[in-house]
Amino acid sequence: MDPGDFVREISRLLSLARPGISKEDLDFFVRQKLLSALPENIAAIIRICDFGSTSELVDKTRIILSANQGNHLQPFTSVIKAAESLKTEAPKEVMLSKKVTDCDKNDLGNLLHRIENLEIQARTNTGSPFNPNSRKECKKCGSFGHLTSDCLGLVICKNCKKRGHTVRKCPYINNKCREYSFDNYLTSSLNRDHQINSTQQIYVPCLRGNFNALIDTGATVSLVSHDIVKNLPILSKITINLNTANKSHIKSLGSVNLPFELSNLNTSWDFHVIENLAFDFIVGLDILAKHNGNISINSKNFVTFEQSVNSITVEKLNVSDRLPYSSKNELVDLLREFEDVFAANSTDLGHTNKVVHDIVTKSDQPIKVRPYRISIHQEKEMIKLIDDMLKSNVIRHSSSAWSAPAIIVKKKDGSNRLCVDYRKLNEITVKDEYSLPNIESMFDKFSNAQYISTLDLQSGYWQVALSDESKPKTAFSPGPGLGLYEYNVVPFGLCNAPATFQRLMHKLLKGLDNCMAYLDDIVIFSESFEGHISDIKKVMERLRMFNLKLKPSKCEFAKKELKFLGFIVSGNGLRPDMSNIEPILSWPTPSCKKDIKSFLGACNYYSKFIKNFANLAYPLYRLLRTDRVWKWDDECQKSFSSLKSHLKHIPSIGLPDPSRPFQIYTDASDVALGAVLTQRLGGVERPIGFASQLLNTTQRRYSTIDRECLAILWGIRKFRHYLYGSHFTVMTDHNPLKYLKSMKDPHGRRARWIMELEEYSFTINHIPGRKNVVADALSRNIASTFISSKTSLSEEQAKDPDIVKTIDYISKKNRNPDDSPKIGMSNLLIIDGILVHQSRSGFRPFIPCHQRHEIFDIAHKTSLSHLGVKKTLHLLRETSFWPNMREDVDKWIDECHSCAINKHKNYTPRAPLNHIVASKPFSAWEVDFTGPLPVSKKGNKYLIVFIDIFTKWIEAVPVPAITAETASKALISNIVSRFGIPDSIHSDQGPQFESKLFAQMCSHLNIKKTRTTPYHPMCNGSVERANKTIKQQLRHLVNEFQNDWDECIDLVLLSLRSSFNESTKFSPSELVYGKRIRLPIDLSLERDPPISIPPDYHVHVQNLNEKLNKLHKTAFINNSNANQRNKRYYDTKVKGLLFNVGEKVFLKKVQTNKLCPLFDGPYIVEKADHPTYLIRHSLNQQITKRTHFNNLYSGIRVYGGNPKTEEGLALSNDHPLRRSERLKLKPRVFYPK
Repeated sequence: MDPGDFVREISRLLSLARPGISKEDLDFFVRQKLLSALPENIAAIIRICDFGSTSELVDKTRIILSANQGNHLQPFTSVIKAAESLKTEAPKEVMLSKKVTDCDKNDLGNLLHRIENLEIQARTNTGSPFNPNSRKECKKCGSFGHLTSDCLGLVICKNCKKRGHTVRKCPYINNKCREYSFDNYLTSSLNRDHQINSTQQIYVPCLRGNFNALIDTGATVSLVSHDIVKNLPILSKITINLNTANKSHIKSLGSVNLPFELSNLNTSWDFHVIENLAFDFIVGLDILAKHNGNISINSKNFVTFEQSVNSITVEKLNVSDRLPYSSKNELVDLLREFEDVFAANSTDLGHTNKVVHDIVTKSDQPIKVRPYRISIHQEKEMIKLIDDMLKSNVIRHSSSAWSAPAIIVKKKDGSNRLCVDYRKLNEITVKDEYSLPNIESMFDKFSNAQYISTLDLQSGYWQVALSDESKPKTAFSPGPGLGLYEYNVVPFGLCNAPATFQRLMHKLLKGLDNCMAYLDDIVIFSESFEGHISDIKKVMERLRMFNLKLKPSKCEFAKKELKFLGFIVSGNGLRPDMSNIEPILSWPTPSCKKDIKSFLGACNYYSKFIKNFANLAYPLYRLLRTDRVWKWDDECQKSFSSLKSHLKHIPSIGLPDPSRPFQIYTDASDVALGAVLTQRLGGVERPIGFASQLLNTTQRRYSTIDRECLAILWGIRKFRHYLYGSHFTVMTDHNPLKYLKSMKDPHGRRARWIMELEEYSFTINHIPGRKNVVADALSRNIASTFISSKTSLSEEQAKDPDIVKTIDYISKKNRNPDDSPKIGMSNLLIIDGILVHQSRSGFRPFIPCHQRHEIFDIAHKTSLSHLGVKKTLHLLRETSFWPNMREDVDKWIDECHSCAINKHKNYTPRAPLNHIVASKPFSAWEVDFTGPLPVSKKGNKYLIVFIDIFTKWIEAVPVPAITAETASKALISNIVSRFGIPDSIHSDQGPQFESKLFAQMCSHLNIKKTRTTPYHPMCNGSVERANKTIKQQLRHLVNEFQNDWDECIDLVLLSLRSSFNESTKFSPSELVYGKRIRLPIDLSLERDPPISIPPDYHVHVQNLNEKLNKLHKTAFINNSNANQRNKRYYDTKVKGLLFNVGEKVFLKKVQTNKLCPLFDGPYIVEKADHPTYLIRHSLNQQITKRTHFNNLYSGIRVYGGNPKTEEGLALSNDHPLRRSERLKLKPRVFYPK
C-alpha cells in the first residue's frame, strides 16, 4: 500500500471517529500512525530527518522505502480504534542535513548503525532512578532493565517471532533493512518493546518496586503483565473477551487486586493478567474515568488525577494484610460504598443533631477569666488555628459576657491543638451523671472474636451540636488583643462532654450486635468474615444516618488483634500494650510516699494480670501507712523490683466464654487473700483473671478455716459478674471446706457467709496445696522465705562458729567432754549436713545467730502482723529452732517500733495532783472558751468564761467568734475594768490566747501569762468545771429553739455567784462583797435585811475590811484543806515511773480515726520538771514539745544493735529490766509526805 493511500485512509477514518478533530490534531495522529506502521529502522531514519508538512513526510517515506525495496504498504483494519488509542506526544525531532534524503543504498547501512547507537544512548540516559540496572543493556537479548546474568530470555523478537532476543539482536536480519507487514501492528499497543512518551512510572507497594505503565485511553480495561505478578495468587478466573483493534483475541489469565501509586493517585484496582504484555502495566479508561484522569502532553506527568472529595485508600484505612485477596477485595468494595462516611481532610467534619449538648450552670452570672499571654513564636500558630476553625464553622466571632483563656498544646503526632481552660465554667456546671462503659466488661465481649475493626471519629466532639443557649458560655479569648470567639459545636474540655458523647454513641449503636463504643472509639467484632462484613455495613449505615464522619488514618479493619484502651485484645486473649508498660519498668526508686502512690497507681491498672499482686505489693502499701516513718529498706526494694519483674514478663489472659464452665481457685495466707478464675480450652486451663487483697487487722486474727472460707466468699464476690447464674467449681486446699454447705449449726459470720453463698450454684473440690497455683504464691514456710534451700542453709550454718563446732563434735565417734560446745547437745542431729533439732512436732533447722532476727521479722511483722509474744513464739517454734528463743522474742518485740506506737498499753500514767494557789481575790484568773453553742438571736455562738481562783467568782461573756480580738476585749471589759489588773492569767494553748495580740496586751498590763500543757485540760480544771456547770444550767432555761441562751446567761451567773462553794465554804459574792446578796427567794419570804445607815463611813469601811479579811483567811484555810483532801484521794491512783533526762518516751496521740497510730515517737527527754517534760523527737531533732506526764509512756530500752541508733541516749539503769518486770514495778514516791 502506498504511503499516500495509507495517510488518506487514516485521515478518513479519524474524521469518522472524531468529527470535530482539528487540522493540527489530525496531522499529528496521521503522522504518528504512519511512523508506527513502518519497520523500526525505517521509522528511525525518518524521525531524524527534517520534515515539515504531512506531504513532505509521505514523500520522504516513499524515497526510503524505495531504497529499501519495500515500496508497498499492506492495508490495516480497525484504524478507528487505533486512532482513539493514541494520544502520544510527538517525539522531539533531531535536525540533520536534508542531504540524507538523497542517500543511496550504500550509505543506508552506516545511517542505520548511527541510529542504533543513538537509540542505545537515549535508552541509557532514561534509566529508572529506582532500578540502577535499568541503564544497562543485556548483552544476551538486547533489552534494558536487567543484567546479562539475570536474563530469563522472555523477550520475543518481532522479526523471527522467536523468544530470547530483540529485533536488534535478531540473527536473521543480516544487516539489511527488514520488510514490514502491517499485520504485525496492534493498535492497542499491547506488544511494543520500547518506551514511548505516553508511559509513566507506577509504584506497587506489595511488589516493592517501580514499573513502566502505558497510559492508554483506548483500552477499556487495565492490564498487568503475567511476568510481574506470577508470584502472586490470581484472585479469580474471569471469562471475558479481550480484543485488540484488529479483532485479534487476547486471553486473560484472571484478575488481581493491586494497590498502586501513579502520579498523584494512591488507590487499588483489579488488573487483568495478560501473558507476553510488552509493558508492565497498561492503565486503561476504567481507572482514568473512575478517578478523573487528565491527559497533559506538555506536563512532566502524562496523566494526573482530580481527587474526589471523599476519596479513600486501602492504605489509609489500614485493612488487614492477612486477608485473602477475595475477602480483601470484598471489604474494600464495601468501604468504597461508604466513601462519604470518611473525612477527606482535617476540616471535613460531620454534624449531628441526634444529641444536643446543653451547658446547665448553677448561676447565670457570667464568668470571665483574663486571657493568657502567649509567646511571640506561638502567636502566628494561634492565628492560623483560629482561621482554620472559623473556616470549618467550628467557632464564630462572639460578643459574649463569658470568657475563658486558651492555650496551644502539642499533640502526639507533633501538630498543635487549641485548648480552652474551662475549669471555672466546669465548677458551676451541673454535672451529667451518664456513666461510661466498664472497660473490663467491654474486654469480655471479645471472646471468640476472629475479626476486629475499630472506627475513630474525626474530631468527635466537633461533630456534636451545641444548643444556642450554651454557645455564649463557651466563649474564649486566644490571647490579649486577639478577639473573642465562641463554639458552634461541643468543645474539648467541658466536664459533661464525655457523658453527652457516650449518650450519642449509645443511640448510634442501639439495637446493633457485635459492636460497642467507648467515647469516640467504635469497635466491631465478629466470629466470621461474612458476619464481620454485615456488622461493618450496619454500623456504616448508622454513621451515614447520623451524619458522622470517620478519620481514615485511625480506622483499622478485619484485624486479628488490635490495641484498644491500652491493651492488645484478640479473640484468644488479652494482654497489655508493652509500650505503656515501658515507663513503669524504667521507674526510678521512690524517694517519698508520693512516689510510691504514683508507682502503685500505675501498677494497679495491670493487677488483674499479676498473680498475688497484693502480697507482692504489701511492703510498699505498709510503708504508706500514716504511722510509718519513711524508711526504704531491703524488703521495700525487693517488692519494688518484684513488681517490675512481673510486669516485664506479664502473661496473656484468656477471655471468658459463657458457654464453658468456670473454675475458681482460692487461698488465704496470713496477710492476704488470693483467687484466680480459669476456664479449660482445648484441654488446657487458661486464667481469665487474677485477684488479691490484703487482710485487715481483724481478718488476720481469724482462724485458718475462717480465712479460707473468707477467701472463697471474696473470690466469688470478685468474679460475680462471671459466676452468677451458672454452675462453677471452687478449688481450695483446705479440705474441711468441702462440707461448707452441709455444716451443722453455723453461727456468727460463718452463718452469714453461708447464707450469701446460697444464691450461687457451685461445687467445692479439694486440691493439694502444692498443686494450688494461688497457694504456691501465698502460703510459704517462714524459714524457707529467707533460707531458700538446703544448700543455702548449710552455707549459712557454716558461717556460725558455734554451729560448726557443734557439727564437728556430733560427727566424731570418740568425743572428748572437754571439747563440748556451748550449745546444748540434747535432741540435736545432723541430716544431710544440716544441724537440726528434733521435737514432737518434727525436725526444725537450727538457725544461725546472724539470721535469727531476720527470721523473727518475717514471722512477727510479715506473717503475724505484729501479734504478741506467745503467737510469735508459737509460729517460730513450729518452723525453726535456736537456744533462748523466748528471751530473744520478748526482747525484739519490746524493741518493735510498730508495736510501741500501735498497741494499747495495759496502764494509764497518772502524775500526782498539783493545784494553782491564789492568796487574795482577783489576783489569778483562769480563762477558756466554750462552744460552739446554737447561734442566738443576737448572733452569738461561744462563751468566754473567766473564774477567779481565790473567790470562785465567774464572768461569762457571749461572743460571736473565737478570736484573739474577742478574748482581749472581754479581758479588758469584764475583768480589768471591774476588778483591776490581775497578777496572772492561765489558759490553754488555743491560738486566740497564744496570739501576738493577746501576748502584747498581757505584757503591756504586766500580767503574767501561763498556759496548760497540750491535751491536758486538768491543768485548767476550775474553768473547765465552770464551763460544764454553765451549760448544764442553760439547758434548764433556754426556749425550745435554744436561741436565747445569751439572754439567760446573767441569771445563770447570779445563781453561781450566790451559791455555796464546797472548797471555800462561802459563796463567791460573800467573799467579794462581805455579805450575802439579795436573791429572789428573799423577796418571796419577805426577808429584807434591816437598813442600817452607818454613822461614820470610815468606821463602816474599817468594819467591812475586818470582816472581809476574816472571810478571806477562813476561805484560804478551807480551800487549802479541800486541795489536800482532793490530792490525797487523787494520788492513790498515781501510776507510772519518773522519766530521767535522755530516756526514751512515747507521746500519746489524739486519734483522728480508728486506725491511726496510738502513739508518736520515740522522743528523748531533754528537761524533766515533773509533771511537765520537754521532749525532742529522736528522728527529727527540730521537733520539740512540752507535755504533761499523763501523756507519756515509757519508751523502748536499747538492748544492743546498731550503735548509731543508741548515740546520745543515757539509760537510767545499768541493768535494764525486762518489759514484764518494769510493768510490775510499784510507783515511785514522787514527793516526801
